[in-house]
Amino acid sequence: MSRKISILLALVALASCAEQAPGTPLDPQHYIYWPVSVEVVQTAPGTPGVLYVVSSNIDRRYTRAAVVAIDLGKLPASLPPVVDAPIAGDGVALIDSFGGQFALYQPTGASASQRTLFIPTRARNQLYALRADGAKLTCWDQSSPDCLSQGIPLANANSAVIDAFGAAVRGSKLYVNHLRSTAVGTITGTSYLVEIDAEAPTDPQSFVFHDIGLAPSEGLAISPAGVYLAGKALASHDAVLRLFDPANPNATLGDLLSDTRLKEARGLAISSDGNRLFMAVRGTASNNDLPASGPDGLAIIDISVDPVSGAPRHQLLSFTPTPLGPTTVKVVPRAGRRDLVAISCTTANQLALYDDEIGEVAGLVQGFSGPSGIAYVTLSSGTTRLFVADFGNNSVDLVDIPDLTRPRGATVVSKLATTPELVNGGGQ
Repeated sequence: MSRKISILLALVALASCAEQAPGTPLDPQHYIYWPVSVEVVQTAPGTPGVLYVVSSNIDRRYTRAAVVAIDLGKLPASLPPVVDAPIAGDGVALIDSFGGQFALYQPTGASASQRTLFIPTRARNQLYALRADGAKLTCWDQSSPDCLSQGIPLANANSAVIDAFGAAVRGSKLYVNHLRSTAVGTITGTSYLVEIDAEAPTDPQSFVFHDIGLAPSEGLAISPAGVYLAGKALASHDAVLRLFDPANPNATLGDLLSDTRLKEARGLAISSDGNRLFMAVRGTASNNDLPASGPDGLAIIDISVDPVSGAPRHQLLSFTPTPLGPTTVKVVPRAGRRDLVAISCTTANQLALYDDEIGEVAGLVQGFSGPSGIAYVTLSSGTTRLFVADFGNNSVDLVDIPDLTRPRGATVVSKLATTPELVNGGGQ
């Protein structure tokens, strides 16, 4: 029970304002510590790839958090319940606490050595730009693995963000959003979408702060039409889904789904054919600003282009209930079928698998403690392997789906950790 309470308190801290507190130096045994987001990069389909993990240090036990790169080809062929993460000495970069989602940028035609990882952090609302050459990480200036002092403030003379969290790349532009407006719960204030040159991110004076209204945003998704923003409603100000068009940055974004009961949105993902938007929605948990308005679930939205207007339709097609606390959404394409959509449900400690072919949740995976970010690869055997940031277990959980047409067969096959004794059910 005490373990569950501590996880809930940490999740509350993750969603609230962050300030730096004293701690002790980060040790290698805690490089995966309260992980929030993950991504995998493969050199070719079927190859093991490299897994990148952002840890949050959410309880501020340490003076720094970490980003780690793991060569998945070094995992044992036969996976035990808990695997010691094979992290090389140059596969670690130290950053500020409370890291959020991160984005990968690699210029067209550039080699892997020119890949950049962008991570917004909330302890002091900074952005970190790390150079990622496969399983090797360095600071932007390539001086050392300790990048704490290289945080780029997400502010200029007139604007700043509070609780920087999401990141996404469109072309050569990086976009960063944040979780709190400058005046939460009031009818005045501002939230921003920050636009940054992904090839020259170290000059904050070049940042463009786009005013997106009062309500802040959590989820980002990139489409040909622009940047979709999933976010919160504050009192009577609904902003569950907005669209920022870089070609017309001063246009009013509005609430694209104002005629629905959807109020509170989290993660976003676009279907593999580009015609649908999947949005995690929370409606059962109420707070002072937003009354409960419906169940938690996944909203499916038609964003296909109307041939007459030339604009996305933005029509709500359906809504499917999920376990409590849907947070991150990840699309897994399937040849000849509509997508499988993985949804981390942090409150229920489950991973839901929505089958867009049949329009319902077709599989549930147990065994997590506050699941968060999701990534995936296709193994040489044809099995799809999901990597789930298991926030409360200090691990990245490996979920195998042998047959994507039968998501009920998904199971947790192992937990990847640097501190096995902190993982529930392992290393005891």
